[in-house]
Amino acid sequence: MVKYPPTAAEVQRELQFYLQENKNLQPLLLFYKKLYARQRSFSKQPAVDIVPQALTEGLRKKEPLLSKVVLPIPLSETLKQAEAILTAAHKELLAGTEHQFDELLMLLQSTLTAQNLEDIFCQPGNLSLPMIQAYLRKNPAAAQLTEQHLAVMAQVIRAALQMYFVNFARQTAASFTFENWKEGICPVCGEKPMLAMLRAEDGSRVLECGLCHTQWDVQRIFCTSCGTTDQQHLSFFYIPEQTHRRVYVCHQCKGYLKTIVLKELAREIIPDLENLVTYYLDQLAAREGYGEAGKQAVLN
Repeated sequence: MVKYPPTAAEVQRELQFYLQENKNLQPLLLFYKKLYARQRSFSKQPAVDIVPQALTEGLRKKEPLLSKVVLPIPLSETLKQAEAILTAAHKELLAGTEHQFDELLMLLQSTLTAQNLEDIFCQPGNLSLPMIQAYLRKNPAAAQLTEQHLAVMAQVIRAALQMYFVNFARQTAASFTFENWKEGICPVCGEKPMLAMLRAEDGSRVLECGLCHTQWDVQRIFCTSCGTTDQQHLSFFYIPEQTHRRVYVCHQCKGYLKTIVLKELAREIIPDLENLVTYYLDQLAAREGYGEAGKQAVLN
């Protein structure tokens, strides 16, 4: 199941809610409002040729669908998307650096080349924010840019490529169910989950991918980082006034995953935004010695 990008009404409702919690989030939330609008206008791409039998066999071997498929990513459409997203990001997230827009644009254009799209950015494993940022750092066009510039640019590139993966997830949703997929990585693209939710109806644990936004169920007592089911190694913590926002941690591998208890909420959330606005839980987990899980889409 893929519920992405969110509708304009959903985004507006959630922005109002989050700004009541923290007005300092306004630049980030305004950027995401523009990003979602851009992604909703994304030109629908042709269906990707797939061999269902081969992909089904791959799933049985615990191999994500995209380990068997290479997505075609057209250069002109991707650059068009990326330049529009960069314009929004520059206005909302990089205020006061207007004179550096041309440098950012040059970095973007020298990164999103046809060769790179074919060799690097069609692979989900290369699309984590840290990996994109590390790749940008090697580009001579980034010499005069700060780490903040590169962090924002990494998000721009990931967002520009994201809808190809979302569309593939939608395409395959009609042919594949993931009832038997109980792994800690996405069954479509193989990325680690950005967030978990405990379903309101029955308390079952649902993971959501931060790239293609596929959702899948896993058992409650299970570390999505190392796979342990030993309850002695697993626990969670929360801030007292926010009991619906939990951080599940593994004492064995030091992984963690933010988790939202949906039955404690009176509204539907946008998981993507909930992950963003709870960055302080990532910071708290890091201070307690836990690792990188869940930090995928956090800009600040």
